[in-house]
Amino acid sequence: MSKVDAKDAVLKYLKTQNRPYSANDITQNLHKEFGKTAIQKALDELASSQQIKEKVYGKQKVYAPLQEDAMDKVAMDAILSQLDVKINETSGNLARAEQELKAIEGELKDCNNQLSTEEVRI
Repeated sequence: MSKVDAKDAVLKYLKTQNRPYSANDITQNLHKEFGKTAIQKALDELASSQQIKEKVYGKQKVYAPLQEDAMDKVAMDAILSQLDVKINETSGNLARAEQELKAIEGELKDCNNQLSTEEVRI
């Protein structure tokens, strides 16, 4: 396997998983298809070409995919509006269900407070 293959595999893996990983994690998660050296070189090249983000925590380096702004603001606003409508609709349904529950609990309380047929006979 060539370094280009490792680079493509690492980039694809990071984008698919969409979370940060160390070089060791990536090597293990790619089932040692590529050596640790090849993975590290691929990560260094991807980080230097700004295709992924590299963060250093003490002695450990962590790599994460870039969060692309694939959606423009208009599309994002449309999605947020749809979610707001769904939230309002669900909140209304919840309020109605809570009112029904209170009414049914009230009926149950009334039924429990009434004498049963056997208690009336006594």
